[in-house]
Amino acid sequence: MVCVANPTDNLPPPNSPEIALAEQASSHQPWPALTLGINPGVGLTGMSSWFWLAGASPSVPDATASAGPLTVTVRARLAGVTWEFGDGMGYDSADFGRAYPAPSNVEHVYQTDTYGLQTGYTVSGILRYLVTYSVNGGPWTTLGVKTKAFSQQYPVFQAQPQAVASR
Repeated sequence: MVCVANPTDNLPPPNSPEIALAEQASSHQPWPALTLGINPGVGLTGMSSWFWLAGASPSVPDATASAGPLTVTVRARLAGVTWEFGDGMGYDSADFGRAYPAPSNVEHVYQTDTYGLQTGYTVSGILRYLVTYSVNGGPWTTLGVKTKAFSQQYPVFQAQPQAVASR
């Protein structure tokens, strides 16, 4: 795990003991146990597909690391989910979406099928967590953003009308 700092943040040097302890603590924070859900199970061009991440709560527990007189606590809070649908389109959401049968706020309409792609499109929900840290109970400072992708293959078919001779 590597946190990416915002270039405008006023952070200690990246090799400071505070940052090293914050990175160490952050690396011990467990990710939520999630699975990516899609409905319908096989997509159809021109029709909405719904997406969500299901499983545990989006919360990540705080973690602490200490060395000498320094104790650094890190906190990670969900900043959003970046959805990549595999066809070049994407969407940023503030939450995990909603599991079927509820209509999800994360939906996509495919315009092209996956004919010729053996495994279909690769759909990803990429979690983004804003990580902050506190040294010896002091003010919270931004460490950066850490991400984790949950992906699965998704076949999309195209329905085509076919003329049938009448009798």
